[in-house]
Amino acid sequence: MEHNQNVIQLSPALLKVLEEWVRNHRGGTQTGVDVGTPWLFPHPPSRRMSVSALSGSTIRTISWGDVARQLGHTVTHTSNPRTLATMVSEQPMALSLLQKFTNHPDYMVRWSVVLNPTVTAALLATLAGDSVEFIRREVARHALTPPEVLHQLSQDPVLGVRYAVAANPNTAWITLKGMIRSKSQRIVRAIANHPNTPADHPLKQRNE
Repeated sequence: MEHNQNVIQLSPALLKVLEEWVRNHRGGTQTGVDVGTPWLFPHPPSRRMSVSALSGSTIRTISWGDVARQLGHTVTHTSNPRTLATMVSEQPMALSLLQKFTNHPDYMVRWSVVLNPTVTAALLATLAGDSVEFIRREVARHALTPPEVLHQLSQDPVLGVRYAVAANPNTAWITLKGMIRSKSQRIVRAIANHPNTPADHPLKQRNE
């Protein structure tokens, strides 16, 4: 069975909450297709999707707008920070929601933004200034973190963050060059092995 390429796959944590909502949903047309696992939604808002209640006895049609509203309500009104963190880390969602979570008081929720599959370079730049070390480290490791943010993190007081910068393929040579005098041999080796370190640099030659 072919699917539209623009689909959103619900995370297991959010799926569990929304399945309960579907069970309690009222109204709609008695026609549709069975809900699968994982649950896939057509992305365009104008589309309508068919979803059956898990009992299998009642099949209803629920619009994307219904689901989009419920997604936003479910995520923003989840009181348990650990449950919220799981949802945010796994579930593609509107960037406006992710932006709000970069300021969440619970550090696990802020960390989950870094792990979200739709996180952007701008959101990573925001989290690069987080007070929690391992959040900054994850930003330094992320494939979408831009070179200017990595340059900023190269001055981080925490060794693990600086090492993540040295090992990130996006780190520019000008940043790596400023880290060469590090007392950490792990950082120096990472610079020597870095693809942006010039081939004729002594560190490269010494590493061969």
